[in-house]
This record gives sequence, structure tokens and C-alpha cells, in this order.
Amino acid sequence: MTHRLTRQFYRSGFNDFLFNNFGMQHLHLGATGAGWDRTKKHPMSGSGSDLLFVLTSQTEAYFLDIHDHNAFERSESAKPLAQLALRNRPDLLEPYIAPDVVGADQTFEDAFLLAKAGFATVYELDGRFLLTGGTVIDGRVSNGKRAACTSGAVIDAANRVLNMVARLVKHVSSKVDELADVAESRTGVRTFAFELEVVQAGRCVHLREINTGLTFVHTGHRLGLLADAERQEIAKPTTT
Repeated sequence: MTHRLTRQFYRSGFNDFLFNNFGMQHLHLGATGAGWDRTKKHPMSGSGSDLLFVLTSQTEAYFLDIHDHNAFERSESAKPLAQLALRNRPDLLEPYIAPDVVGADQTFEDAFLLAKAGFATVYELDGRFLLTGGTVIDGRVSNGKRAACTSGAVIDAANRVLNMVARLVKHVSSKVDELADVAESRTGVRTFAFELEVVQAGRCVHLREINTGLTFVHTGHRLGLLADAERQEIAKPTTT
């Protein structure tokens, strides 16, 4: 599914209102492998106007509708998708519904524009009250209008990943002698000069030692050297 996600993934300033405020993903329905992401390193599906909007949980995916890119720029295009989600699967939107709110002055259209400009607000949609996610007001101003700002969720995610990397580096640095023994037993070469590179960063962080191939992991719960069986599993090519 990854190659059908947004090509804007590597742009922290891309502020997707439907994703940030409803957890709504969109999948590009173009031909497989017909395009590239903005880093030019990851194959993506081909471009096209058709997008499949979907709500996901740990166990299911709920398809909402096929729409075009206007859903990102125009509130009148985004609103029907939000209403579909709220009317059919309110359980999947619980994290975004503001509890114990009895009234709000802002409409969905108001909230859409405010969020694009970097402001959070409570708004009403179909008799329910929702709170837009926080943003960092860093969008460029042109002709008196501010471009879309970076989502606070993006900043939080980036900080979490950087903190995980830092903790993992600190862990490796504190166990140089022990890890040198492990490296020697695996490679026959003893080294104390560890050169680390990030090979995966997300919910789970992997750092690899360039000279020995030792791989270290931080899952959020476990921090340490990756076992041989896990290392071999990671090395397998993926077909998804």
C-alpha cells in the first residue's frame, strides 16, 4: 500500500486537513511503479485525479469514496468526505471529537481555512463538535495569505523519532566494550570506532554499525542489539 500514499510524505510542511483532523488516508489509484516520491528514491504509483479515501484502524480499512485533489484545497470538497466518515464510522473518529462541548461558533468551512493558516479551533459538523489539530505557524506569506503550516502532529512525530535515535546512540556509546566483543565474535575484527547510520525511522528505529553490520533497535519498549533472527527478517525483500 505504501507506494499509493502521498508523494508529499517527505515534506514536513504538507498539512493534510483530512488526515490531521480525521485520520483519513488517501490512496492514489494510478499504475504501480509509474512514478517517484519527491526524494526520487522511492517508487510510487502513477499520478492521476482519482484518489481513494479510507479510514484505517489496527484491524480494518473502511473505504469512504473516490474523489479528486480538490479535497485538499477546497472545504466544499473535503466536507462530504468528513460527513461520510462521521455518519458511518463515528467510532473511528472518537480521538478527534471534542467531549463535553455544547456549542461552537465555527463551521467546518471556517475550521478548514483556519487550520490551513496555522490556527486551531473547535467547530461543529452534523451536530458534533470537533477540535482541529495544532499547527506550527511556519507557512510562507504571499499576497497577504499564509501557505499551509506544519501540523503539530508532524513536529511531535519528528521529535519522537529524533529522541529514539538519540537514546539508541547513547545506549550504544555506553556499551562499547561489550559490543566490541560481539562484533569480534561475528566478524573476527575488533573495533571500538562505531559508525552508526539510520536504516529505519518511524514507530521503530534501527541503527546499523557500518563497519560490522551490527544492527540496533529501539521499539519504544525495547532498546538494544537486534537478534540474528530479527536481523535476517529485516533483510528480506518486501513485496508490499
